[in-house]
Amino acid sequence: MSIGRLGRPRLTGSPLGSIVAQWGRRGVVKLIQTGTIDLNNTASGTNSPAITTVDPNNALLLHLGHNSAYAGAGFVEHQYTRLTLTNGTTITATCGAAIASAIPVKWALIEFYSGVLRSIQYNTIDLTTLATNTRTITAVDVTKSTVFSLGQSDTQVAASAPSQVAHLALTSATVVTGTVSAINLAITASFVVPEFY
Repeated sequence: MSIGRLGRPRLTGSPLGSIVAQWGRRGVVKLIQTGTIDLNNTASGTNSPAITTVDPNNALLLHLGHNSAYAGAGFVEHQYTRLTLTNGTTITATCGAAIASAIPVKWALIEFYSGVLRSIQYNTIDLTTLATNTRTITAVDVTKSTVFSLGQSDTQVAASAPSQVAHLALTSATVVTGTVSAINLAITASFVVPEFY
């Protein structure tokens, strides 16, 4: 390693060669997949045959939203869906109840090469009886980690309330906190915490 004109370290020799070999030509993303899971007249569904196998330790799932043609009144559960990466070949989508309407849930799955993610954790928070609840995770470096929402499911049969969409925060190295404005709905919020090197 040598020092450049601005006093910054400049890699030379084998350290530079190994970085170029690892990142310079191929980037950090190994594969991106996108797709749809259709929750049609079912409360849960999986998409295993359409997904190329990934290493779940290096794969980040994103919830890209959903829509519903359901026209019934008085039910909130059809409006919310959540996802999780069940294993290296399976993405699971869940909503609160089976309804006679197509609910296409869109997703994207980003698989990184080894050495990008230090860890990745998928889990849920139960907000059925608490307006704020937490989920303990394995310790991460909060300066290199964040939390992404993967949606929510709701089993409460009630009029919809937009304020009941849960929000999430990585509140410490070992805690993810979920919050809703009231506790009259049976919400389960899904999330993923990637920790980068």
